Amino acid sequence: MRLYVRTLEEEHPNWWDLISNLPTATTTTAALFNTDTTSQLSAALSPQEANNYPLPSKKTTTASSDDQSTPTTTTTTAPPPPLPPQPTIPQPTPPSPLTTDTTTTKSLPPPQVAHKNRSVAEVVVEGSWVSPYITSDRKPPPRYEHAVTLVNNQVYIIGGNCGGRYINDTWALNLEDLTWTCVSGGGRSAALSAASEVQLVPTAGHAAVTWNGQVLVFGGHTRAADVTDYMAVRSLDPKTGLWTEVETYPGDEDSVLPAPRGGHTATLIGSRLFIFGGEDVKRRSLNELWVLDLPTMTWTQPATAGTTPPGRGAHTAVAFRGRYIMIFGGGGIAQCHTDVHALDTHTMEWWTPEVTGNIPPARAGHAAALLGTTWYVIGGGNNAAGCADMYSVDLSPLGTGPLEWVLIGNTPPASAIASEGLSLLSVPMAGCLVSFGGYNGKYHNAVHVYRPEGFVVVKPPPRGGGGDGGASGVNRGGSGRLENGHDHHNNSKASQEAAAAAREATSHELSIMRRQLESAQVALSAAEQAADEAKDALEKEEAKGLKLEVEVAELRAALGRMGELERELAKYRTRDSEDAEAGGGKKGSGIWGYITGADATAAIAE
Repeated sequence: MRLYVRTLEEEHPNWWDLISNLPTATTTTAALFNTDTTSQLSAALSPQEANNYPLPSKKTTTASSDDQSTPTTTTTTAPPPPLPPQPTIPQPTPPSPLTTDTTTTKSLPPPQVAHKNRSVAEVVVEGSWVSPYITSDRKPPPRYEHAVTLVNNQVYIIGGNCGGRYINDTWALNLEDLTWTCVSGGGRSAALSAASEVQLVPTAGHAAVTWNGQVLVFGGHTRAADVTDYMAVRSLDPKTGLWTEVETYPGDEDSVLPAPRGGHTATLIGSRLFIFGGEDVKRRSLNELWVLDLPTMTWTQPATAGTTPPGRGAHTAVAFRGRYIMIFGGGGIAQCHTDVHALDTHTMEWWTPEVTGNIPPARAGHAAALLGTTWYVIGGGNNAAGCADMYSVDLSPLGTGPLEWVLIGNTPPASAIASEGLSLLSVPMAGCLVSFGGYNGKYHNAVHVYRPEGFVVVKPPPRGGGGDGGASGVNRGGSGRLENGHDHHNNSKASQEAAAAAREATSHELSIMRRQLESAQVALSAAEQAADEAKDALEKEEAKGLKLEVEVAELRAALGRMGELERELAKYRTRDSEDAEAGGGKKGSGIWGYITGADATAAIAE
């Protein structure tokens, strides 16, 4: 699925406009997109938005009563659609049991429809995906590969792709009353003229985060005319709906700015933003890690230890415990991944945690979010088919033991949850996950909400901040608004939860200290071994020195003996000289004659 969509858009960026030239048939791809996708866009747009989202001409095929007759086709231009009527509310249908291949799991029921306009905390149903009733007359057009972020109690949907066209509008979903507001683009306000309103460049495959009340968007795939030499950073003021280009700088004179890319992830930890992976303008997979210091807007490319994950795009990443970045899945043109990688942002070390359980099939274009300490994964696709399943993994054992994947269940293949390019956002104050959009043969703009079974929403302290993805701020039953909910759990329950979290944090810190102690012990053992080797070498050198001293002493003794011999020789020479004078001038043969007996022989002979 994902390969077909990507290849089609790469080879024929204007394929949407070419549909009217295709031959018609009773069931064709052109008919599918003309009758289905166009109707999706028409239903979502107001007459004022029609000029901002022009749709292609629509063909209708009428066949005669004879099945063998040739169908006749007439071409008409669809007028701007009227405002959508008040939607009818279907009754919820009972879930149909679904099973998996190897294990028996609880199947996910089809999304239910809430019956009245309520807050997101009031529409959640534990263990089920719910499609809440939204009263807004105007809704975002269907899309996928958009960006999403949470600003206070509003979910911001930014850009995306629909029908081969990049989108540049921004919408906000208010979680208190589940209403849509067009923040930027899409004919937002007639009071703002086109000359004064700054628009976002049509973008897909970008990433967004919330920083100091502003929405920051990083990179993304754009039209060829909008491609820059570096990865663009843009900022949205939620109050005015105006976009601005943010100037960034290299970390030092020898550094450069990151190249443009899309399909990457942006993970915020403290005041640092970590960009990993993605695809460049030629759709080549990247495995680069870039860090943007937000207060100074400077880019650096830090050196890392461990094994860097292979290049990939359309993967997911989350921050855990304000220190670790977890990465799952993703892929490129020919391969998808199912691996999990972790980066310690304190030591800048990559490692691959051990995983067990029902490991999800390889996928890319999926969505993931962290709620509490559990990481949830839905949707996506691979080179074979779409992924109509939902998985979770508890990250608490990170660093102390294996991570266990759990298959939560399957979703109907036609559901928006079983899509590629959808978004999934954690809403901690309501203790739920919110999904939007996606593509699975049909472009979606539906909102779905999910709360895990048995999930406990703990009310935060008045001045406190939440933990890493932990839920807070709403009562468990959702009987009020996000800010005014009543906590039905007593103080002892909250204390138990806080104590459990403290124990868990302490256990995690102890595991880190154990790893550091083990590393120190290994280093100490290596140092001791090196010291022993140096000691052995020193002993060998000392033995050599002692041997040399002995040899020197022996040589000195030999020299002493040679001196005695020299003195004896001098004595004999003196005696020989005296004997020679006494013998009348007879000259003896000297010391050697005396030693050999030559003088005695001569005397006898005489």
